[in-house]
Amino acid sequence: MALQNVWIYTRTTFNDNLFKENTNNQFIFVSQRPYTNKKDASETGTTLTLQVVIDKGKYGVDKKTNLERDNNVYNTFDVTILDNRQHIEAKKGDTIRLGELIQDKTYVFDFNLILRYKSVQVIPRANK
Repeated sequence: MALQNVWIYTRTTFNDNLFKENTNNQFIFVSQRPYTNKKDASETGTTLTLQVVIDKGKYGVDKKTNLERDNNVYNTFDVTILDNRQHIEAKKGDTIRLGELIQDKTYVFDFNLILRYKSVQVIPRANK
């Protein structure tokens, strides 16, 4: 009989340094919503939806089509900032830089990411 419940022994990691290097750690702020951990109500923060604007990563060639794989520019993703604030002062279009990744609270399941950071830096858009 094969082992059951092996998920408790496995962990897939996220290479935050390479991610920040490929994207210049610059993302466009799209939206935010409050976050509270269901298991620990004292763990609060803000979940941000961010858009990738720079991606210098090389993702290789698709084996089926022999075409170069597309990058992540204009794709969106969510990150949770665990800093005990449920709102950050940012407006749509502001540039966001991610702070330090909380490795023990970041998870990768198949191709789904649960990214948790200690902080963010907001760079407001210049008014025209």
